[in-house]
Amino acid sequence: MRAANKRSRDKDRLQSDQLWSRVMASTDLFDHLNRERRAKLRELAMKFCARVHFSGAHGFEVGAFVRLSVAAQACLLVLETGLERLEGVRTVILYPKAFVAYREEEDEIGVVHTGYEALQGESIEQGAVVLSWKEARPRRGASHTNLVLHEFAHKLDEGTGVCDGVPVLSSRDLALRWQRVFSSAYNKLCVSLEGDDDDLGFDDYAATSPAEFFAVCVEYFFVRPTRLRSIFPGVFGLLQDYFRQTVGKIA
Repeated sequence: MRAANKRSRDKDRLQSDQLWSRVMASTDLFDHLNRERRAKLRELAMKFCARVHFSGAHGFEVGAFVRLSVAAQACLLVLETGLERLEGVRTVILYPKAFVAYREEEDEIGVVHTGYEALQGESIEQGAVVLSWKEARPRRGASHTNLVLHEFAHKLDEGTGVCDGVPVLSSRDLALRWQRVFSSAYNKLCVSLEGDDDDLGFDDYAATSPAEFFAVCVEYFFVRPTRLRSIFPGVFGLLQDYFRQTVGKIA
């Protein structure tokens, strides 16, 4: 009975107009959305919260604001394309701050190296999205990154069965353009970082792999669209076609 009462209270909190207004006001990310788009985003976020299990780690309590703010940011990615693109997401785990993950990596000569790595977020392949709330918490101001968008972009990428920087695309034409434009932009970034001076001024973490390049570009598209358009105009155009959105925040 107690568990049922708690679920009922949680549902009531999530449906609160006051809570939704708080989420919308907590970050610049939603400022460009009109009333109609905000209503659509709210509907998607509520469906996301109903479907996805949220869990707190290291004593972190996942309240209604935490759940709804993560859901709203994640669902911004599928606002015009549908929640089914995040169908594979069933669990979100939140730590209060950075967490440690065990790693095994094989080098070029086949030697396996093991160890631990401090992370702010992780998208486990065919598994959970793990976030540090300290970094995922929405905020206004000069932040040039967005952890939630980044990790859920990996889930979009994973929709094809492999995380390689190419999500499920709607047409053969888009797929051909995607391969050409993203490969060229990724190579351009890698070459720019080989020299002593980085003349692009783009997040160098994007050069880690094509998958990370895609995720960082998604961050830029929503958080720093003018910057992305100036550095990689072809990528910006493709992301507009892919998300079917016109972003409004210029940074």
